[in-house]
Amino acid sequence: MKHPIKSVIKQVIRLICLVIIAFPTLAQLRTKSQIHSRKFTFLKSTSARWASIFDEQITGSIRFVGLGEFPHGGNETIQFKTKMIQYLVEQKGYRELLLEYPNILISPLAEYLVNSKSINIDSVVYLAKSTFGRTFLGNASFYDLLIWIKEYNLSHLGDEINLRGIDIEGASEAFPEYFVTSIMSLMDASDASKLRSEWKSIPKDSVVAVQTQWFRKNQELIKMRAEKGFFDKLNYDVKCAEYKLTHEAFQRTNVYRASAFRDSVMAANVVVKDNAKAIIWAHNLHVTTSDNVVSMGNYLKKIAGKQYYTILTDFSNQSTVWSISNTGDLFKKTYASNIKTVANRMLKKDNVDQEIIFFEDIKNKHPKVNCIERTGNQYIFGKGRPFDCLVVLRDVTPFIFQ
Repeated sequence: MKHPIKSVIKQVIRLICLVIIAFPTLAQLRTKSQIHSRKFTFLKSTSARWASIFDEQITGSIRFVGLGEFPHGGNETIQFKTKMIQYLVEQKGYRELLLEYPNILISPLAEYLVNSKSINIDSVVYLAKSTFGRTFLGNASFYDLLIWIKEYNLSHLGDEINLRGIDIEGASEAFPEYFVTSIMSLMDASDASKLRSEWKSIPKDSVVAVQTQWFRKNQELIKMRAEKGFFDKLNYDVKCAEYKLTHEAFQRTNVYRASAFRDSVMAANVVVKDNAKAIIWAHNLHVTTSDNVVSMGNYLKKIAGKQYYTILTDFSNQSTVWSISNTGDLFKKTYASNIKTVANRMLKKDNVDQEIIFFEDIKNKHPKVNCIERTGNQYIFGKGRPFDCLVVLRDVTPFIFQ
């Protein structure tokens, strides 16, 4: 005959074991209700779903929202970001979209998007193609966002969404022709003609250096003659070209210093406009606030503090995305999610494959995130507080070039 006390003890032990087995499936999260199902909808659909998730997170005190992507070449990450931008514009009053791209190349497209007299929607895609070409922004999903922005601006005159580039990579390459045509030819035709004749015999960087020095020498005269707002924009582009020359000099001596310099400049470019609420479109490595990454996000944290909010993306299972070789050739490659990442552990232990979670709901205070660089290298990072929000996708596919 079984002893009644022993039987009770066995029942208690069995119950404890069941609890122990059950709870590790949510080991990284406090409660299942704090995991938010991720469902994408079309751009022109309502943002109510996003409001229910983010309204209490992205409060009126948040000035900058960093939207990250673990690869540059995935379609689902772009679809999430475009929908998130719609929500932030319509529900939270953000009116600047800042891209990891040189402003001088974006300018014609940006000006068209806010021009109320230019109403041809087809021209948006035409300008986008000529701007982005075969780059990571040259895809159908991103172009859909640009069309939406144009349509939004036409129906919100005086309260438009502005597009601006914050990166310095590529900022000096396009500068010479732009500057000599837009400024030097109008201000001093002889200097412009002389410089044009020398282009074939001197490096392009030398041309940029001459032009930026000419600008500094003549900036007061330019300011007097320029239309309102034009000088500030020109000065912004000149600084980016100058910073690009400095960046290239660092790359020849110390690539880590060059990388840190680039991110510091991008952070400074983000905050250049007073009181503007801005959305930042960039790679995870730029927007993260991880302790072990020298990033734009960490520079922004020092500048803006709690006014900066960062959203990273990751994948739990498999991703096939575009990368670019050292010779500039595009290629597709398939990656498996690292088993140490939050995303993969959610899939393997919790059977949760694509969700939205917040840092406060993760017990592991050093959550790891997948990173795929544009050249195709994969690794993980994550120390301290790498994000405020993590959007987990199951599988990511390559976007469609437009």
